[in-house]
Amino acid sequence: MRKLFYTLIFLFFANLTRAQYTICDCCTYYSLQYEEDFEHIFDPALIKKNNIKQLTIYTTSKQLPANAKDTLYKIVDKEYREMILTFNANGFVDSKIFFNRLGQFHSINEFVRDNNNKILSRTFHYLDSSGKKDETFSVDRWVYKYADNNLQQIKKLGSKFAEQPDNKSDYTNFEYDSKGRVIKETRQLYYDFTASSFYQTSTTYNDSTHTSVAITKDKTKLFSTVNTRYSLNNQQPLNIKFIDGRNNKLLEEKIYTYSTNGQLLKFEVKNSGMGTECPDGGNLTDEYIYSGLNLISKIRHHYNNTICELRFDYR
Repeated sequence: MRKLFYTLIFLFFANLTRAQYTICDCCTYYSLQYEEDFEHIFDPALIKKNNIKQLTIYTTSKQLPANAKDTLYKIVDKEYREMILTFNANGFVDSKIFFNRLGQFHSINEFVRDNNNKILSRTFHYLDSSGKKDETFSVDRWVYKYADNNLQQIKKLGSKFAEQPDNKSDYTNFEYDSKGRVIKETRQLYYDFTASSFYQTSTTYNDSTHTSVAITKDKTKLFSTVNTRYSLNNQQPLNIKFIDGRNNKLLEEKIYTYSTNGQLLKFEVKNSGMGTECPDGGNLTDEYIYSGLNLISKIRHHYNNTICELRFDYR
């Protein structure tokens, strides 16, 4: 879903709950960590055909030594677990488990889907060291609502999973054009004791030039403009430019490279002012490597003299 590319603009608002332990913190941000629908990454038909029930993603980090004459990368962190995805009988993700940088259990998101595999709800739990749900922490749940076969709203439930009015809830609303593309996305984060955070993104598509312009505003001023250029055949994003609404300066550029059959081969991010807490500083290159099953087998995350390699183990 194309909306997923735009939700990335809010990465720097993310509430990081995992302690930062390694040089590979954030290396899954753009590729996996903030995804909910994984269909565009892991084809459900392929997952089902190959009877895959679980995917474990491991990370290894290595760096070039400071000595400029030494061109051999040295292992910094040995392989540790990054994430586990489980799949239902139809090949769709029904849970994702995160680990901290010590390879210990951290949290789980569980998805409930309908008979057409659309997400109905997502529930977040923290996990204890044994991988069991830690009931000493609060549990969060979001519900997904649809209209005319399109996702209309994602809404966070209140205490005891009771649904509250929109003006007292975290939510994201979506509106679509006749081609099923998101043309308006409205997001609110509700706070009990201060003003809510509210942003609305309106997207205009130009089919003749294969481009779109997404303008995001809060209630009073322009926040950002995102210019996207798409491929001619299947409307995959080729280039995305994030522009600061306050001064019209380019903050970030994303560049996508695909194979002739549409597989993502390389993803580059050039940061020229976007706020980030990541050790890569928001400047990175991800290389995608595929197995004989046409599933991702590795992602190599490059920045400066560092490589974070994600290995995909399907079972």
